[in-house]
This record gives sequence, structure tokens and C-alpha cells, in this order.
Amino acid sequence: MFDVLPDTIIHTDRVALRPIVRNDVSTLARLLFDPAVLVWMPALRMIVSIHDAEALFEAAISIAGPERFDFVASRRRDGVPIGEVTVPASGGELEFWLASEFWGRGYATEIVSCVLRLLYANEAIEPVFACVHRDNIGSQRVLQKAGMEVAEAYWHRFEDAENPVPLFTYRVDVMRHPRAALGCD
Repeated sequence: MFDVLPDTIIHTDRVALRPIVRNDVSTLARLLFDPAVLVWMPALRMIVSIHDAEALFEAAISIAGPERFDFVASRRRDGVPIGEVTVPASGGELEFWLASEFWGRGYATEIVSCVLRLLYANEAIEPVFACVHRDNIGSQRVLQKAGMEVAEAYWHRFEDAENPVPLFTYRVDVMRHPRAALGCD
């Protein structure tokens, strides 16, 4: 179980992670409601308006608890929100995304490495996995740099989707994974 309290702020060298609150909903919805971001998130095909994106974050706030944490990722130097990460407290599915304007700068690798290190420090009992579109090379590199490896390649048909989507599942057993090179406190 996580020793991190729901109101804790976690810092990496360049990023602060803190729980999502209602005041974050419109900002996160605006960042997520970007075709460049949503193209890699086939499970979110139901987001066709900014209001749909806001409803997604309202739901995340309502289900957050000791088993799952939804964090806003912000730049430390100026507090600008850059994305979101969902952390499974004892292992399970890790989800993350960044606004497209922040891609290619190492933020996602820093965030994912930090989360894996936190899970390691808190003795996560289950392996961590992340699903990524086979064509999303950027996210694949993030997961690889954080020490995760491809466990499965498959096609998945999401609700209301006409065609199946090619996915990879990346996986790591954090208790066997060496501590990430990028830290957090």
C-alpha cells in the first residue's frame, strides 16, 4: 500500500505531481482535448467535446482513493500543468499522457521513472503494466527508458470502435526492477 497521502506533492527534478482537484478539471480537459493527444488514446473515443473531457476528470476525482491516485503533472519551475498520470497503489495499470506541446523533452520519462520508483519504495505487490498503441513510438521509448519491456502484442476492439487497434502491453515487476535512474522525493 502507498505511504503517499492523497494530498502529498511528489517532486522530480523538473516535475511536480499532485492529486487532481476540481480546479484542475478545465485546464486538464483543455490539454487532453487535442487531436494530437487523443489519437493515441483509443479508449477515450467518447471524448468528442471539451465537456466530455471535463466529465472524465470529474470521474477521476470521484474514484481516487487508496488504491489509485490520479495526479496532475506540472512543471516545477512555473507550475504550468503538462499532463496527468494515474498510479496504481499496489501495482497494475499505469496510465500517463502529456499535452503535445511538452512532448520530446523527457518529462514523461521522468514521471514514469518516478512512479515506478515510488511503487518500488512502497513494495508494490503486483507487476505494473501500461498499454500503448503500436505506432506511438514516443510512449514506447518512455516505457523502455523506465525499464519496462513488451509483454504482449495484440489487437483490441474498444467500445463503439469500428476496427480493432494494435497495442503493446509493457510490463515490469517493480520489486525486481532496479531503482530508476531519475529520482523523486
